[in-house]
Amino acid sequence: MPRPTYGNPSVMEDDSTPMRMTPDELVTVMLNAQRETARQIATIQRDQAQQQQQFTQMLQTLTSAIQNQPVPVVAAPTPGPTPQPAPVLTSSKIPLPDAYDRTRQGAEPFLSGLHLVFHSVPTQYTMDDSKVALALSLMKGGTAGPWASSAIEEIRNHHRNPTTPTPFADWAQFETKFATMFSDPDPAATALRRVESMRQGTRTVDEYVTEFRTWQHRSQLNDQALSNYFCAGLNTEVLKAILGFQTVPDTLQTWQDQAMTYDRRMRMFRDKNHTTTAWRARHTHTHQAHVPLAPATSSRDPNAMDIDSTCTRRPVVCYNCRAEGHFARNCPTRADAPRVSRQNIREMTNDDFLQVIAEELKSRDITGG
Repeated sequence: MPRPTYGNPSVMEDDSTPMRMTPDELVTVMLNAQRETARQIATIQRDQAQQQQQFTQMLQTLTSAIQNQPVPVVAAPTPGPTPQPAPVLTSSKIPLPDAYDRTRQGAEPFLSGLHLVFHSVPTQYTMDDSKVALALSLMKGGTAGPWASSAIEEIRNHHRNPTTPTPFADWAQFETKFATMFSDPDPAATALRRVESMRQGTRTVDEYVTEFRTWQHRSQLNDQALSNYFCAGLNTEVLKAILGFQTVPDTLQTWQDQAMTYDRRMRMFRDKNHTTTAWRARHTHTHQAHVPLAPATSSRDPNAMDIDSTCTRRPVVCYNCRAEGHFARNCPTRADAPRVSRQNIREMTNDDFLQVIAEELKSRDITGG
């Protein structure tokens, strides 16, 4: 006897008949399952990429907020019945150092610029993390950029998993690793080479002294050796003038001060003389009357003696014994003669001048080492 059905026969199921799928339906179900799995994987990857982008934006926002944090406004109370406007305390903003790439010459100025920023705004950089973040954000290009990117990746991994080590425990450790990677491994040798090869050239003495003082302390030389190198780099004109002074400098500071003073006065004199000469030339050219030149006539007596043709040059005078007829380098009494007076040093030839310098340095027991 067939089983009775109620309602809609199309929705009624026969519990006694098992469900069977054809091979095409089975393949369709498997493909749908694979599509769903792929969709879920793509969704997870997209979410992870969004989270990573959000973390990067948060790090950039934090760094920007640290750099551009506004200065707090402090109101100073004013006694009295009439309220006065509260003054605003502002501090001069120190510019950030230039972006660092990898040069050894720029490593020390880069750290010095960072310390200046930290000192100018101490409330913004009380934590070592903020100092490290600012330094890494300014390291771009060359080998400094990849080094900073690697350090930032390690910091991110440490934030995700605190058990992983952090690249920098504090600011001191950052400075140590930075100096090991980018600073000069032997600054004393570098400074010594710069001092040995430094020359004044066409620069002023002030410019020469400024550069010399930049490297003199790093060279680790004593005052006597530094004085010798400084004199060797001075122009001959300035060195002659200082050696002609009544008192010759005996310290590096005195050498530098007297050289700068002499050079400044000489440049002022030359500028003043040049200005006066130019004014006189313009004034004479403006007011000069155009007078026709008369033909030149000779008033020379044909019977007069030609004295100019019989004139001889001034006799040679030895600066050692003051006798005529020979130079100081050929003086027969040179060994027993006293040293040349300093007021005559400007009249010497180059050979005599170099001999005087050699004798002066030898008497003071000064060597080039």
